[in-house]
Amino acid sequence: MKISLLIPCLLAGLWMGSASADDHGKLTDEQRARIEARCAENPERCEKIKARLTDAKARCEADPAACEARKQEIKAQMKVRAEARREACAADPAACAEKREAIRETLKERQTQ
Repeated sequence: MKISLLIPCLLAGLWMGSASADDHGKLTDEQRARIEARCAENPERCEKIKARLTDAKARCEADPAACEARKQEIKAQMKVRAEARREACAADPAACAEKREAIRETLKERQTQ
């Protein structure tokens, strides 16, 4: 599966929020502020994303079974990738720790932007 297909699905969950009673899937004020800042920088891209999300929502409302099947497929693929990462980390823990630290640094940089 291409990561480019997964990103719109994840963004849809963040952008449209959750229909459940709890806060799962809803944006925090900080996340909303970052999205608004990015949209101010590139409104055309945001409009494209909103259109894709609206289309995805309409497709899921039209065929919920297909959406649920897609979610299950994504979950299964994520489990396979997680297992591969665990095996790679078991084989080379030093490289894994280095990669983890690089990801943490990247996240810190993004949070301060």
